[in-house]
Amino acid sequence: MHLQPDIGDKSQYRGVGIGFSASTQLPTSTHLAVNGRTGIGTTSPQEQLSVAIGGSSSSTYPTTTSRGDVIQTLTAGNNIIEFGNARGNNARKAWILARHSTTSQYGQHYSVLHLQPDIGSKTHYRGVAIGFSASAGLPSNAHLAVNGTISGKEIVCQISGLPDYVFEDDYDLPTLNEVEEHIKEYGHLKDIPSAAEADENGVELAEFTSQLLRKIEELTLYTIAQQKEIEALKKKVESE
Repeated sequence: MHLQPDIGDKSQYRGVGIGFSASTQLPTSTHLAVNGRTGIGTTSPQEQLSVAIGGSSSSTYPTTTSRGDVIQTLTAGNNIIEFGNARGNNARKAWILARHSTTSQYGQHYSVLHLQPDIGSKTHYRGVAIGFSASAGLPSNAHLAVNGTISGKEIVCQISGLPDYVFEDDYDLPTLNEVEEHIKEYGHLKDIPSAAEADENGVELAEFTSQLLRKIEELTLYTIAQQKEIEALKKKVESE
């Protein structure tokens, strides 16, 4: 049964209105308008649009040949975004998957899923927040903020200018006496944030890694110098 079928001329077309007063007229570009909550798969929608796939004792998850418990898809050409929500009771798993639209042929091909992509201006940019309250805001320079622990197998951090210059002949290596004096006065190594500074401001991972490596390289030079002194003393003792 067609409601307002296309009869070939849409210059004065008006669509279907649900929940509006009988005198309400829809614009010509609107085919369907609903004034109220709409439920798909549910008779008691709690929001403007509620979609349900029903509970079950088991869940199915996306594979190369199956969408799993997908609750909504958005398709453009042969590209698709799948919004999944495991239907098993207490499964507590949901996902967003971007890939080719035909799982039987292209399901193994992922698409890039951008969150907050760069659109050319970052004057008022705000990034992605995880684990914060919904009312929390992020500073404009934060692309990702996580309020909690991040677990991963590997993190690749792009670092430029690692401190190999420490091993150059003209590097001004502080003496151990100078290092000791700085520790006595400030309570931490030079060029390394104090515990209070790190607690207040955090540390920039790339910069902090470079700073720590510089201290390790300096320590290596101290160790080499001390080893040479030990060997010289051993030779002196053996010759006496």
